[in-house]
Amino acid sequence: MAGSITISQAQVDTASVTGQVIDPQGAVVAGARVVVTNQGTSIAVETTTNGEGYYTLINLKPSLYKIEITQSGFKTDSRKDVELNVGQKARLDFQLSVGETTAVVDVTTENQTQLQREDASLGNVVDNRRVTTLPLPQRSWDDLLTQVAGTQGDPYTEQSGGTASGRTGSVNIHGIRSLYNNFILDGQDNNSISTNVQEFSTQVSRPSIDSLGEFKVITSQFSADTGRAAGGVVSVTTKSGTNDFHGLAYEYVRNKIFDANDFFSNRLGRERPQRVQNQFGGNLGGPIWKNRAFFFTDFEATRIRQGVLRIATVPLASEKAGNFAGRLGNPISVGGQQIPIFNCNGTPSGNFVRVGQIFNPNSRMLCPNPNFNPNQAPGLTNLPYFPQPFAGNIISNIDSVSARLAALFPNPTLGGTSNNFARTPTLTDDANRFTTRLDYKINARNDIFGRYAYGKRDRFVPGFFGGLADGTDTSAWGLTTVKTHALVTGWNYTISSNIFNQFRFGYNYANATSTQEPFGEGSSASYIPGLPDVEQGGLPSIVISGFSPRLGSPDFLPKFQKSKQYQFTNTTTFIRGAHTIRFGADVMAPLKLDYIDVPGTRGRFDFAAAYTSYLGVSGTGNALADFLAGTPINVLLTNSGVVQQRRYMYSFFGQDDWKVTPKLTLNLGLRYDFGSPSFEANNKLANFDPIAALAATNQTQALASLQQATDGGLQNRSLIKPDRNNFAPRIGFAYSATNNFVIRGGYGLYYNLIDRIGSEDQIALNPPNIINFNTRTDAPGSAVAGITLSGGIPANLLNPANISIRNIQLRAANPNAATPYIQQGSIGIQYQFWNNWLAEANYVHTRGTKLYTLRDLNQPLPNVPNSRPFSQFGLIEYRDDNGISRYNALETTLDKRFANGYTVRAVYTFAKSKDNSGEHLTSGGSSAFPDNARDLSNWYGFSDFDVRHRFVVNGIWELPFGKGKSYFQSGIGAALLGGWDLTGSLNTRSGRPFTVTQSGDPLKLGSLSTTLADLVGDPNVSTPNVDGFFNTAAFQALPGTLMRFGLQPRNSLRGPGFASLDLAIHRRFGLGRENTNLEFRWEVFNALNRANFGLPNRTVNSSSFGTITTLQGDPRIMQFAVRFNF
Repeated sequence: MAGSITISQAQVDTASVTGQVIDPQGAVVAGARVVVTNQGTSIAVETTTNGEGYYTLINLKPSLYKIEITQSGFKTDSRKDVELNVGQKARLDFQLSVGETTAVVDVTTENQTQLQREDASLGNVVDNRRVTTLPLPQRSWDDLLTQVAGTQGDPYTEQSGGTASGRTGSVNIHGIRSLYNNFILDGQDNNSISTNVQEFSTQVSRPSIDSLGEFKVITSQFSADTGRAAGGVVSVTTKSGTNDFHGLAYEYVRNKIFDANDFFSNRLGRERPQRVQNQFGGNLGGPIWKNRAFFFTDFEATRIRQGVLRIATVPLASEKAGNFAGRLGNPISVGGQQIPIFNCNGTPSGNFVRVGQIFNPNSRMLCPNPNFNPNQAPGLTNLPYFPQPFAGNIISNIDSVSARLAALFPNPTLGGTSNNFARTPTLTDDANRFTTRLDYKINARNDIFGRYAYGKRDRFVPGFFGGLADGTDTSAWGLTTVKTHALVTGWNYTISSNIFNQFRFGYNYANATSTQEPFGEGSSASYIPGLPDVEQGGLPSIVISGFSPRLGSPDFLPKFQKSKQYQFTNTTTFIRGAHTIRFGADVMAPLKLDYIDVPGTRGRFDFAAAYTSYLGVSGTGNALADFLAGTPINVLLTNSGVVQQRRYMYSFFGQDDWKVTPKLTLNLGLRYDFGSPSFEANNKLANFDPIAALAATNQTQALASLQQATDGGLQNRSLIKPDRNNFAPRIGFAYSATNNFVIRGGYGLYYNLIDRIGSEDQIALNPPNIINFNTRTDAPGSAVAGITLSGGIPANLLNPANISIRNIQLRAANPNAATPYIQQGSIGIQYQFWNNWLAEANYVHTRGTKLYTLRDLNQPLPNVPNSRPFSQFGLIEYRDDNGISRYNALETTLDKRFANGYTVRAVYTFAKSKDNSGEHLTSGGSSAFPDNARDLSNWYGFSDFDVRHRFVVNGIWELPFGKGKSYFQSGIGAALLGGWDLTGSLNTRSGRPFTVTQSGDPLKLGSLSTTLADLVGDPNVSTPNVDGFFNTAAFQALPGTLMRFGLQPRNSLRGPGFASLDLAIHRRFGLGRENTNLEFRWEVFNALNRANFGLPNRTVNSSSFGTITTLQGDPRIMQFAVRFNF
């Protein structure tokens, strides 16, 4: 007898079993009766072997099965406890013995082979034992996603920490963007279609971990019946009821008294932050009608109160009063010459420009240079005006609004001028989720099921300062409420012994609303004249270069996303001879998303060392001084409006799994995918037309050149040409060289039909519907030239009748963009030894093409006035399809299946990932926007999620003591030593890459470009630490007159590595009845209390440059649990 544990994509929420029946001489046995019985429900299905002796049964729920073979002239062969996992295509061959059919060879299946002999797919099943037994920091299947070779937690989630603001369910698989993954729940699409993953997850529904049967992660080479996304596939199944009633009640508790303090709190002498977490719930499943109908229902609630350490850089009290005398340094030399300061009339003052010197912004108006040549670039030899220093380096004319706003900054609580403020506010996170499922076997040929899941979550993540000052840089913080509903129904129909049909219908609903912290306190208009008031109040964003975080609230709050998704799928399977043929369709329509997701509804004001500098000379001026003078360098303001986005997708596929010989199987497939471009229910779309824009000679013509959506065909409504050429071939093979050795390989092409990059590519956010005013105050023709905070926003700035499109940030999309796609290839081996051990090694290559990128289509040349390609326009945020990626890896797995009381899985990945565009919704090591928008070649470098080495191991050990075990089966020994489990998981990886940037826009490129600092030396240090992780002297800030881009490769530096060991001890006490027990758990996360540091601060002109002030994940945390199982 031989079998095969195979992860394949046929029936993603069910399993299948196939095999060959032969006689004692090895001849095939045709016409044998095959009965497969679910041992939990007693539901049986049957078929007969074909002319080649093969049998195949599909659409089987993951469970333990009994398989019985009957044929006249042979003894009946019966195998029990055959384990079928989700998505598995198991192979179980039989060799019959001659005899009467009444003689039964009844064997419990042991040592079932783990070899994947039926296809070339890569990945792992995460069985229910691991799901419910391993220590999981978030008590979510997300904790187990990175236990598979080729996976890597995405930077956003890792940098934010497991219980902080990171979204869940995000992993990078085989060098592919984390938002390219495909999550499937009970066979139906479970992916969020929101533009910004506001629901904290890439998934709509997130049932509790105890409501799940098991799940699988398929990283590559999935067959043609799966598509829509180009990354990995995560297929999860919920539990079903059985013929016996089973239930569970539990509570998990965390409290700070059992936890370690984190590194930075210890360093600052601060006590352990508050941490109280309670998670409680239960489930019940059983028969409604024995052997026919079953139910399962589950409820879970989570309550979290957690202190979060906030470390910020705030102004000194003296500097808030305008006194910068302490920052005044030595004279500055350029080209070996000191820079003279001139009086207002142009005569030499006898003084020279000094480091840290502050100049009066009013010099521009009060002291113009009559000899300035406007036909030459301004500079030290062509002064447009004579900058006048403040006496004593003390600002004498602080703006009145700036003074009021500066007073909201808290005073330093720590010494120094950087990282000098600490606060530990409380994060709150409350969630409830409910799942129920019904299964019904109508008759021998028909069965149906239905599952409904509900979730509600209220989370508040406080800012650095709290209250009106807020201090929140990301819209992932603040107060967010998420409600979700998910429904799926399925019908499996056995048409004949060799024709099967599977139908699914799914509906997903999600509603997420987010507001900033003040919750009605204050208003933008009460501080800066001309600003509109928005829901829930709050300050405008005050962003001061060198000070982190901002004062006020983030750009994108308030916002909401409300989505409705409908899906219909049908798969027909036809078995003929050595061929298993599947074909079908997948229709997702309509996909409805209503949202508000625009930046700057309350306004944002950016300040850099610009107006108070000496014509941009590096080292002069101060961003805080610019703020106190009330002179922003950039202003952002947007009106608000609801977008009603609509789209649809459909796919058709065919797949043939061909058993060429008993040793060789070929997987041949072809899929066609189509995803419509997004359109707006009321045609409120406008796209940029480069040809018409070039012809525009004034602002009226420029506004009229925008292409507006109209009724008609899809292209008229979406303004994007639909890409209908998405044919995706799949080919794979599995060759069993011996009974213990398999060679597998394959190639596949996979299209990505939805690419979430926030609101950045949403052409619904363009005039005349949405006006996203975003311009530098020193730009030619700026509508806010010379603006001050006390002067406020000009009247009617957002009035469509007064639009100056040069001052507006447009969002544009390539109208001929193709659908992004990934090509994947792999070759590998599997070797099984010692019955239950499997060793696997694979080489994997992926290549991304036509990936979406973001850039400023209208980027000027560095410090060259009037050099924008489209002179009548300002910022143009452009989504193009010129992204590429490359990934190469050696991926190895050593897997010991559970037997003899223990299981172990160890995974090592050696990989390299490169691309020319970062993922847009992550906080990785580089920006999504390149430095040089005209040439992405310099932006090609290591991916933000590139990790060279990753090693993960987990294990479960049931101690061999007590009833049914090897030792102390009764008596006092069983009472003391029985029922103990030890489990653990070790996660390690090398560091992620990052890039050193510069704030303040010294090249005057605008807010859609990244400024790279110059790399002028060796950045490495012998002993990296949190106070100096790299050599900061190796980087040089760019002066404000430089006419080139920074000289530094993207992502050329590496941050700290990561290592965390999670351990758990379980003890079960029997309560007299079989399978009824009380279980106690003690779980320790990051048991060794290793401080896993985040990426260093990498802004060259920040006072905290080169230091580390964040952690990845948490310090040591203990969790206690009690579970009543029956």
